Amino acid sequence: MSTPLINALVERHGFAVVGEANVDAFLDAHEHSLLFFPGDAERLVESNDAAVILAELMKPFGGLITPALVEKASERALQRRFRFNAFPAFVLMRRRGYLGVI
Repeated sequence: MSTPLINALVERHGFAVVGEANVDAFLDAHEHSLLFFPGDAERLVESNDAAVILAELMKPFGGLITPALVEKASERALQRRFRFNAFPAFVLMRRRGYLGVI
């Protein structure tokens, strides 16, 4: 991860960290999930804003949606898989079924 706000998603809020090697196992284990792709948080100030929003956004769902942070090394490969253009991004999934991106 890269900034204190993004690191807090894992350290304080308990988000899983996924990459190419384990994303399918993560998706299979959860009915609904949200993958957070922060992108280059040192360059994109929106990445920190998105991290703060995501932590708050997950609260009302009470565990119905399981969030995960995508590791930096896997972002580009998974970006091609889920076909979105801009970072930061929230990719919404139902198991391995792609629902959309914000």
